[in-house]
Amino acid sequence: MEESDAGREERLYEPIKAALQEKFRAKGICMLEIAARQISDDVKKRFPSTSLLFLKRENMFPDMIGYLELRGLLFKMTKRVVVEVKIGQMTLSDIYQLKMYAEVLGSYYAFLISPSDLREEQKHDIANSLGVLTFNGGLGRGEISIMHFVDGTLSLDEELCKRNPFAHEFVL
Repeated sequence: MEESDAGREERLYEPIKAALQEKFRAKGICMLEIAARQISDDVKKRFPSTSLLFLKRENMFPDMIGYLELRGLLFKMTKRVVVEVKIGQMTLSDIYQLKMYAEVLGSYYAFLISPSDLREEQKHDIANSLGVLTFNGGLGRGEISIMHFVDGTLSLDEELCKRNPFAHEFVL
């Protein structure tokens, strides 16, 4: 029997979660949870309860949610993370679905990850359109990071992404 796309997508959650946490290791402590399973109280308390309730009522959740905790000499800062995983070719609808999650949840980081790439004409259209990959997040304007997960390796689509979300940030 052939496995459904949902089943194939779900098999990518744990390896992608581990790869993202590893990429964030140099910046701070990254906690991610698969939202379809259960969201712990630790993660829930870092998101607006009204936003989580809104998504629950709509029966819509990103594939993963969590946070990155940055520690400095004087204080720590927490930045929210949302992740959408797609098994097939990414679409503009996938980008706007993630954009909605990022805005509703007040995220700082938003990742759209797939083993497949966008079509060339889609990349061209996105690169030449203002605002498609940006959202209003919890700490101001954010950028959606398009990533590829192939053979266990997570890589940023540098053609579309202007900012490296894993670059070190200075925190006092």
